[in-house]
Amino acid sequence: MKNALIICGASGFVGSKLLPVAASRFQVYVLNRDLSLCLFDKNTNCFKKVSLSTLTKHEFKVLVQLAISKKSRLFKFWGAIYNTDDNVHLNKQLLVRLSGYVDKIVLLSSLRVSMLEFFRTYDIGFTDEYAEMKKAVEDLYRNSALSQSLQICIIRSPVIFGLGSQSVSEFARRLGRRGLPFVALEFEIGFRFVDAPLLIQYVLEQSMPSMTPGQHIVETVSPGVKSFSQVYYEECLKTGNRPITIRLPYRLWRPVARFIFSKSLYSRLMISFIGRPHYIG
Repeated sequence: MKNALIICGASGFVGSKLLPVAASRFQVYVLNRDLSLCLFDKNTNCFKKVSLSTLTKHEFKVLVQLAISKKSRLFKFWGAIYNTDDNVHLNKQLLVRLSGYVDKIVLLSSLRVSMLEFFRTYDIGFTDEYAEMKKAVEDLYRNSALSQSLQICIIRSPVIFGLGSQSVSEFARRLGRRGLPFVALEFEIGFRFVDAPLLIQYVLEQSMPSMTPGQHIVETVSPGVKSFSQVYYEECLKTGNRPITIRLPYRLWRPVARFIFSKSLYSRLMISFIGRPHYIG
């Protein structure tokens, strides 16, 4: 019997791409928002509702948590609100529901959590509700895995890094070296006009039994990747320059970005300029 993969968030950007690929290597189940369980049939692309006890026939069972709880704003164009308490509560319910049925957890987090830790280490004040929420969820899963002696892999996926990212990183270093202001699009959030094969491959690799119970790892899809803001701040710290960041709030530039990147010709031009990204999170 194949190992079981339980995907939470299968209808999302990453989940919808993971589902058909994972079905060739695992018996795939989908956990719905009401915490009901469905079996995915790769031949018909259909879902059949099953009981949790069905999972007991599999030797090794992995939960892949990709879901995020959002509170939509009145105007969808401005993006969603991420509430830490709501997300922690949702994941607590999920963990209680699957208690005793899972051997390993693969949690998709964000590189922005690493930025959060970096800025707090150097007492650089800023706010990022998404990173705060992801960190709280990380802590919840890490503590739960340790208390239940589960294996866990926390993947802090990068935002958008293509072939042109090296030149952008070098530009950020030069600004920091010279003490010049850095314009940041509030944590360099990417645009979803590419697929995510690298992340899918990494999630599947980490879904195999590979660690001792209770052990956890925090990885990025591309180890060592840093955001451009972090590169700039690190260079300022090295040279003794005072960092000056002009941060453009996401809610202000998002509508413009959505309009621009909905134009396929412009998207192709941007891809040819910056290089095709490996993955956006």
